[in-house]
Amino acid sequence: MFNLMHKRKLDTTSTSITENNVAIQQLQNDIRKKQRLSIARNMRRTTKPPQVDVPVDREIDPKLSLIAMVIDRSYSMSSMGSEVEGGCNAYLDEQRATDKADGIETSVIFTTFDDKIEVIHDGVSLSSVPKVTREQVEPRGSTALYDGIGDTLLRTAQHLRNQKTMPGKVVVFILTDGHENRSRTWGAASVTAEIKRLSVAPFNFDFYFAAANQDALDKGASMGIPTAQCLDYDPTPGGIKQAMYSSSVAYTRSKRGQSKGFSYQERCLSSMNYSH
Repeated sequence: MFNLMHKRKLDTTSTSITENNVAIQQLQNDIRKKQRLSIARNMRRTTKPPQVDVPVDREIDPKLSLIAMVIDRSYSMSSMGSEVEGGCNAYLDEQRATDKADGIETSVIFTTFDDKIEVIHDGVSLSSVPKVTREQVEPRGSTALYDGIGDTLLRTAQHLRNQKTMPGKVVVFILTDGHENRSRTWGAASVTAEIKRLSVAPFNFDFYFAAANQDALDKGASMGIPTAQCLDYDPTPGGIKQAMYSSSVAYTRSKRGQSKGFSYQERCLSSMNYSH
């Protein structure tokens, strides 16, 4: 009896040791996998993105404009409800109205981003752009902000290279409600360098940045966008709708040679917490 009980005890101990060894091996494998992923991610982030090659030898047509919209559709945008698409449509409707009034023809590049970058319109005439739908901007995923901006700048450059004349105005409008956490190709330094380069002669792009859940003026400035063209908005349906409309109105003023910046009233309407 003693020998049988002793044997069972030894067998149990042996099984426990085996299970522990398997668990330890699995843990080590998981750690190595995470390390490999981290190294690969760092390698991707340190790879220099392609340069945004905008032509500078074309005639400029003041009756042409280009709008490049970079719209966040990460999961946190859910708090804005249907006004994500509503705000996008309000922005484009304002531009349609001013184009008609001023005799301007506008092309649109419309990009959405979460942890994926999707191009909804790639240089399409504004007069032909249909309403933005819920499915196109429905919140999901994480926030690849820099990749969204960088990819849009590359597409903007490609569109301009395919044109015989340059538009008199090019605007890049960026909308987000969260912090960067997923970009693989572009980083803060590379995006900032391109924004600063394209904001001045001979390119003279206009950049606008609207953000919630952060200091939009500080974040925008860190990317090279003038604080006058950065806007805080409340992460609510009313906040995003007002921010989108105000951003479109600000760009209209810019096209007409007036002030590019947001007014105090526009800032207050977009964010109840505005105190700058």
